[in-house]
Amino acid sequence: MEHLRIEQPCTEKWNEMNASDKGAFCRKCSTKVIDFSGMATEDIKKELKKLSGNHFCSRFKKDQLAELNYDFIHWQTSQPRSIQSTMIFSMILVFGMGLFSCTNEQQTETIRTMQKEAVKMINTAKESEGDSLKPKAIVSEGSEILPPEIECTIQYTRCHVQEELETVTIEHEEELEYYILGMPAMTTVYREYIEELPEVVTEYDENGLEIPKEPISFAFPNPATVSTNLKIGIPYAIEQASINVFNMSGQLVRTVYNGNLRRGTIQFQIDLLDLQPGMYLITIFSKEYSETIQFMKD
Repeated sequence: MEHLRIEQPCTEKWNEMNASDKGAFCRKCSTKVIDFSGMATEDIKKELKKLSGNHFCSRFKKDQLAELNYDFIHWQTSQPRSIQSTMIFSMILVFGMGLFSCTNEQQTETIRTMQKEAVKMINTAKESEGDSLKPKAIVSEGSEILPPEIECTIQYTRCHVQEELETVTIEHEEELEYYILGMPAMTTVYREYIEELPEVVTEYDENGLEIPKEPISFAFPNPATVSTNLKIGIPYAIEQASINVFNMSGQLVRTVYNGNLRRGTIQFQIDLLDLQPGMYLITIFSKEYSETIQFMKD
């Protein structure tokens, strides 16, 4: 479920629009276009909150939309974080590592049985959490955040005329591969989440990335085929952290990182090419912080 998305991407050329203070102006649609492509995640949320009730189009990097959606899902499922999820993480990590020290087949089989039960618990928990993720309604054309504008909302905007699609240049196709233009649509729960965001002062780390108020971690894209990105945001420095990838049998299949984590936002790209399709767990473990992220390799 994409809680923030562009339902009808626009094929107009960005570099041919008239520049403005926050992006550009589309002459074809007579609409201002907010450029979010250079903004940090929290800044995008704040801008969306300020623009609530206004008519506008937007320009995003495609991976920004994925990150914003994963960020929201992580926040939603962590309010509050269930004790059961923490226990399941500990069980799989401990019993998974224990597979390497078993001295006989009976011990190995016992641990595997407990692992299977833990996986069932995860799936049951995720199914029950799924009900809370269903949107109450789609906030799209004609909604409070996107008032009805006939010229830009009837099935396709004038930026979506089929003849335009047939004349797109190769250079423009390359641009469309990384960026997406169009009017943003939100689910009701995402709009409520944006509107309830507190007014806070954003701190930035040495690389200009935001420092979160609470620890966050998630993988995107998920599911993934070639690689996935692990994003970790921590408000304090962490010493001696280990980041690993395990399969659902508890076997270590990838060591991502061992060492200290600085305060701020850090991202790791995890290569998946040699992994078999299926479910995997990314674990982050230290004295100060532990987390597990489940993802699927297609």
